[in-house]
Amino acid sequence: MAAIGSSWHAGRPASVSPRLRGFVDNRAVDRLADLPSYALLVSLPEPMPELAISLGALVRAAVPDAVERVRPGWRVIGYDVPIGRGRAAFFAWVMPQPEHVHLGFPRGVLLRDSEGILEGAGVTKLARWVTARSAGDIDIERFSALVREAAALAPIPRAAGLVRIADPE
Repeated sequence: MAAIGSSWHAGRPASVSPRLRGFVDNRAVDRLADLPSYALLVSLPEPMPELAISLGALVRAAVPDAVERVRPGWRVIGYDVPIGRGRAAFFAWVMPQPEHVHLGFPRGVLLRDSEGILEGAGVTKLARWVTARSAGDIDIERFSALVREAAALAPIPRAAGLVRIADPE
């Protein structure tokens, strides 16, 4: 497990949109990406910081090789799973907000959700999430299963993953 803010991606250019290259100092983007996750939590009311920390710990326990880093533009703590040769695939996020904390999945539409706990249908095309407003909302078993499935799906090319939507089993 990598340390919070670790730079497993050191030596690679920051992921800056091609149209912004030349306008953005890549060193500044690297510094923002290396912010500790608590930087997003300091201004939140209780119990949101604790919920975000608990959800982050759940992600790291479910996928021990997950790499955690702050995505300041999105105001999320993102999780990537290494997929070889210095590459990684984004598979989950923790989004702390003043009234709740989301545990989300960028390709959540592909996850098995027989109990209907994922939110986001009708709001986004692919992303889905669960929401915690208190510690009692965190279902460790269900959430961990979603995290593990999301990490397993992350390396699959997008077009191949979308086949699962058309033919779920």
